[in-house]
Amino acid sequence: MPIDLYATRTCAPSVLVKMVAKHIGVDLNIKIVDMAKKEHLTPEFLKMNPYHKVPTMCDDGFVLFESTAICLYLLNKYKPGSELYPKDVQKRARVDQFMAIVTSCFQPRFSELFRSSLVLRKKPTAEQIKVVEDFALQGLEDMMGSSKFAVGDELTLADLTLVAHLGFMYKERLAFLTNEDKVYRKTVVFLTIASLLACPTTRRPTKNSSKGSPGVFKDRQVKTCGRTAYSCNK
Repeated sequence: MPIDLYATRTCAPSVLVKMVAKHIGVDLNIKIVDMAKKEHLTPEFLKMNPYHKVPTMCDDGFVLFESTAICLYLLNKYKPGSELYPKDVQKRARVDQFMAIVTSCFQPRFSELFRSSLVLRKKPTAEQIKVVEDFALQGLEDMMGSSKFAVGDELTLADLTLVAHLGFMYKERLAFLTNEDKVYRKTVVFLTIASLLACPTTRRPTKNSSKGSPGVFKDRQVKTCGRTAYSCNK
């Protein structure tokens, strides 16, 4: 029986859950919640999630919300031992650390930037860009190291989490990722590679993808699950 997932089409937490489910072969019955129509504030939805947030999952009567909790539930129940959540204690701790960083460092700093660029359709201010650079991108650039992925040489939940939350930068092609003064090369290359692997049905990379070109995503579509390589939407 498919699991009901109440979600939006493009918000990062919803995207993350859909990517994890795709990787481990779990069928999701996507129920799109229209925030503009305040469907998340209906009595029926509030009964499931009093914080009126998406994603919210219902697995045969078991209701769970918060994307990290949902992802770990799906992995523990349907694909225990998955390489997405390594058995090695230290690697698993690193995965947990990246997910915590996204929650505590990325999301708060990205909120204003996201609102300006995607909702208000305004160019981000220099102050907004500096906040993202100082508290998010530079830290990620320093953490990337020499490994192929965020935690070692295998794709993990950490990679999917980063792709889901940083992917909108490619969608909007925000210039500060590769401006003339500073280029976050390791971050750009990491996202280029990891995004192609985050959803198993993406097309092959363009000839410029190995160079970390920020434009490689603009024409790439996921064949069966969404708009772009990082969105994995229904």
